[in-house]
Amino acid sequence: MSFLTDSLAKIHNATGTSNYSLARLTRVLVHILFVHLDENELVTDNFQMPIAEGLTLDFSDESAIRVDLLETFPYNGNPQKINYITKEFSAVCPFSGLPDVAELHTDYEPKDHIVELKSLKYYLTSFRNVGIYQEHVTNRLFDDLKQLLEPNALKITTIYNTRGGIDATCSVEL
Repeated sequence: MSFLTDSLAKIHNATGTSNYSLARLTRVLVHILFVHLDENELVTDNFQMPIAEGLTLDFSDESAIRVDLLETFPYNGNPQKINYITKEFSAVCPFSGLPDVAELHTDYEPKDHIVELKSLKYYLTSFRNVGIYQEHVTNRLFDDLKQLLEPNALKITTIYNTRGGIDATCSVEL
């Protein structure tokens, strides 16, 4: 317990205000409560959040997502619901560098345009080496397709493969 008291005392100055940002204090508390670093590492100025253990593979940032590949063709028929499903969607977990594989459901009601499927496949493939969290993937897909199609309705659902015993499903809907 003296370890905790000593560490907190070194973070605060004599007036009781912090010498460090709220973010640094948060990182310190996370380590104290969950990571159990040794006493000397906790109070150094080189303090860092934990990183994934083992091999971490390189990945790209979101700038590698190829929105420019998406194409449309005109539509002026009756109102209809369009549903595309792929079980082969993948991106990369930015924490570990490991693949996140999902079943992707794209449901929309076109207004004036329909996305061309080959271009959609290439666009989706451009996520393959991008480090992006699952929730952000779903939101990014929604935003890109909404801007491209300006549909009457749009719903993007990602159903990720089980990781660590947890099933994740993300959904954004217009």
